[in-house]
Amino acid sequence: MESNSTTWMPMKMIVGAFIALMGVVMTLDNFYLFDAEHVLQFWSLFLVAIGVKYFFEGRLFGAFAWTFAGIWILLYNFDLVHWDIFGFWPIILVGIGIVLVRQAIAPANGSREAGSVDTAHAVAVLCGVKKSSQTESFSGGSATTCVGHSLVDLSSARMQGNLAYFDAYAFMGAVELIVPREWRVTSELFPFMGAFEDKTKPAANADRQLHIRGAVCMGSIEVRNGEEQ
Repeated sequence: MESNSTTWMPMKMIVGAFIALMGVVMTLDNFYLFDAEHVLQFWSLFLVAIGVKYFFEGRLFGAFAWTFAGIWILLYNFDLVHWDIFGFWPIILVGIGIVLVRQAIAPANGSREAGSVDTAHAVAVLCGVKKSSQTESFSGGSATTCVGHSLVDLSSARMQGNLAYFDAYAFMGAVELIVPREWRVTSELFPFMGAFEDKTKPAANADRQLHIRGAVCMGSIEVRNGEEQ
């Protein structure tokens, strides 16, 4: 699915409305006109709103994760459940393990083996890894980082067709991807307490598309062009 900034509701609108509402509530509380506690216990509905946004965009995994987290925290605030959601954080490790196994069995794009010269794959666990490709028929790749740093340099690569997929996963680490200016970047990522940043400046005649999929948790995924530092 192609990333689209004009989808159902822009993320900036949701975040902006939440911040503005919190500002109004806290201001009224400071002047003893309103008890902020009555509203702040509903703050997790902000997470549910993000989940609804992802649902209407067809990003079902993100929709489920954000909505589940928001509803669970809301129930916890009202003492309807007695387990803090942050106690489930090791499940993230389970997810990372599943991702690594899946990539080993069925590499990104499915049409090439992980060792193919037409793909680029990097896995960094408690370390730093740098991979590069100069293939004339790039067909896909992946990068998975857990408490480390992965750098995949595709600035000298050329795409086989008009579209290729790149899977990126970062947990308490960073994934850095360098692409040619002839490629346009779209993304379908699930960020949780992490960041994705697209710094690319595609050329006016860019006619290739690299679609980035994956997730980032307490880390970062960055994509840029080769000439940027």
